[in-house]
Amino acid sequence: MEIEKKFFNKKKLIGVLLIVFVSATLGAYFYWHYQEKQKELQLGRDKHSKILQEYAMLNADSVDFLKTSQEFEEIFARHPRAFDSKMSEGMSKIAWADSLSVIDREKGTEILKSIAIDSEYPNSIRAKSINYIINDFELDFIGPDFAAQQIFKGEFFENFLLDSNGDVELAIRKLNEWSNALYPNIIASYRIAKWYAAQIYKSEVYKNPILAEAKMAEFRDKMNEHVAIGDDLLRRHGNTTQPRIQGLAYELKARIIYLSGGDKEGAEELFLMAKEAYNLPPQSIFQRVYLSRSGLYYASFLIRNYGASRAEDIRALLEGYYDYYAVFQEPRKRGVRQVSFLIAARDSTSLDYPAVDFNKTDIEMIKKIYPEFGAIIDKLNLLEYAKDHPLEKQIRQIIMETD
Repeated sequence: MEIEKKFFNKKKLIGVLLIVFVSATLGAYFYWHYQEKQKELQLGRDKHSKILQEYAMLNADSVDFLKTSQEFEEIFARHPRAFDSKMSEGMSKIAWADSLSVIDREKGTEILKSIAIDSEYPNSIRAKSINYIINDFELDFIGPDFAAQQIFKGEFFENFLLDSNGDVELAIRKLNEWSNALYPNIIASYRIAKWYAAQIYKSEVYKNPILAEAKMAEFRDKMNEHVAIGDDLLRRHGNTTQPRIQGLAYELKARIIYLSGGDKEGAEELFLMAKEAYNLPPQSIFQRVYLSRSGLYYASFLIRNYGASRAEDIRALLEGYYDYYAVFQEPRKRGVRQVSFLIAARDSTSLDYPAVDFNKTDIEMIKKIYPEFGAIIDKLNLLEYAKDHPLEKQIRQIIMETD
């Protein structure tokens, strides 16, 4: 009995030791696994943070949207949950979508739409994603039906176009209103005001459609209401916003004042303030893109308000465009979207396309004031210009579908 008891106790001791050993081994393994997982998460966070910083600082010399979009895609594939908040995840996804805007606009737009409708993201991020959708709408005229076919596609987004009776510009205004409702912001406020200013301009200058006096008064009140909201936000947050946002705010307000028949000198001062903000160092590629687009609106403003009397200023403003297009740029440096904007204006049969304040009439005046640049615009061919550019295949397909 004593021998059996000792044997049992020894066996029990071995069992306890084995349990302790297994527990310690498992604990060590799970600790190691946890540590490895934390290392992987930190590596993912570091990679996301690094590419975000690099993306924000892209300039005309370093820009390569194809390479950058591929890097974003690889990081999201390998580190999809390497975020400490939905805010940081949303910021990375918006940057990824933005890098796709000149590579695969449809995919980029779908990423932005998925953020906008997801209530798990902070409202500021959701509003930002909507603003980026509208950024692309205002910059890209490669596919004239893109908004109807892609932006306003899907169960939620299609309602904006349905509620606007197929009027894309009105649907875009409603998107801006949604952005502002989620998170009041400078750009959406001014964009809403610009829609009302454009209706006033079409009525007073184009006489199509002519607004009734009561409707005109209502639109002016709405415009002023949203300008006031934008002004207040700009006053409170302007010094801490990115130069691109500052510049765009000044540009939008200049266009609002001009389109609504306001003070021309005040509008011009704002165009110059926009130019200054877009040129603030270190100038990113995004500041350059908006500076180029803003310069064309400023040229149109001078043409329509002063004509040949400001010919010297208009030529000086457009000289950089002439120098740029006179030399065939390497594929990754070609401003395909800006070319699409110029071609859209050149070939348009509508006074409000591509914009109420930049259309075929402005191109015709540019040809008279700056015939050398006008000759270049006449020769622009989107498919030829996009040769070897990442967008070439998409542009070829769009042209085939519209022919």
